[in-house]
Amino acid sequence: MLFTVILRIYTLIMKTLKRLGGVNNKCYNKNNITNVKEVISLKEKFIKISTHISSEFKEPEIIINAAELTKEVQELITYISNINSTPSQIIGDKNNKMYFINIEHIVCIFSKEKYNYVRTKEGIYRIKYKLYELEEILNKKDFIRISNSCIININQVENFDISILGTILVNLKDKSQEAVSKRNIVQIRKLLKERGNL
Repeated sequence: MLFTVILRIYTLIMKTLKRLGGVNNKCYNKNNITNVKEVISLKEKFIKISTHISSEFKEPEIIINAAELTKEVQELITYISNINSTPSQIIGDKNNKMYFINIEHIVCIFSKEKYNYVRTKEGIYRIKYKLYELEEILNKKDFIRISNSCIININQVENFDISILGTILVNLKDKSQEAVSKRNIVQIRKLLKERGNL
């Protein structure tokens, strides 16, 4: 993840500097970027990028030092701030065609026979994401895991069927039904209680 963040920042900076007047092309890869300490000069302006790897840091931190808040600095701040934000779309494959799928249109995300899929009212799409990866980046107020193999979109739920003791069935708006695993029943009951439904 840290490598991805640094690489994206480099990409943005290179594009910005090239737009301002151009810089010498240089290839950054995984072998040198994690230990990078480069100074990219452009006339009287420069952007210095350095990494400090130490056990004293509990989590990655990005600090931007600048003499003033220029347009380029603001672009960099905005870009970094959005890296871990909830995506609005993900890419899915259906019949060897790639589709942009709006997050809000996802009914559920599930695993089947070693592959992962999203289901919308329009159909089922195979995705490259792992369930735990989507669980981390999707809004937890909208998406909740109900079993090891399924995450549902709360906004796509028609109702929760609790008529059978010790069992919760989720009826979704696309007329499909998913079962809550025993280990997730407590979490779902907590959700229903918080929303005043139980």
